Amino acid sequence: MNEQTTQAAKVIREKLSQRKGVNMPLLIQELEGEMGVDTTKAFIQLLDDRIYFDVHYYAVVGLRTLAELERLSVDYVRFFLDKTIEIARIFGNDELYDSIDAVIRSRRTAYPLIGFIKKLILEEGHIPSCRWIAFTTVASIMQYKSADIPEDLKILLRQEADNESDEEKKSRYREILAQVYSYN
Repeated sequence: MNEQTTQAAKVIREKLSQRKGVNMPLLIQELEGEMGVDTTKAFIQLLDDRIYFDVHYYAVVGLRTLAELERLSVDYVRFFLDKTIEIARIFGNDELYDSIDAVIRSRRTAYPLIGFIKKLILEEGHIPSCRWIAFTTVASIMQYKSADIPEDLKILLRQEADNESDEEKKSRYREILAQVYSYN
């Protein structure tokens, strides 16, 4: 682990030990300005090392903040979203919604959401409401016009809608599908 990553973990842990809340925009400013830390790389390295498990949540929040500021490289969006799944398993699906919301508005960062939606449907069925998250993410992509919806995802979404047993949700999914097919 490099010095900058160690420094970032140390500052987060200090704030937590003092029972201070972590104001992420201010923390990023402190790390970058006063300490010269590349926060994107530091947060990614924190998430990539189990030794820093106690600050993983804050590293995800840091990447989310950088995404909201449109400073998260598209190269790291998928990694960020995948790590958010791990955090959501502990803290709940709101973490997923918050991270998705952070990247969805920009065409630059929204495209990796397409692969992420496929992963939610195909690999993450154990996540409560993963089908709902996938459909609402697609609806938001269309709302912001931030990415095209490829044909293979449309087919996958149709299959998911057909497999839904709750009639109310099925109806809502079909409404979203109708919009998807008229979107591109």
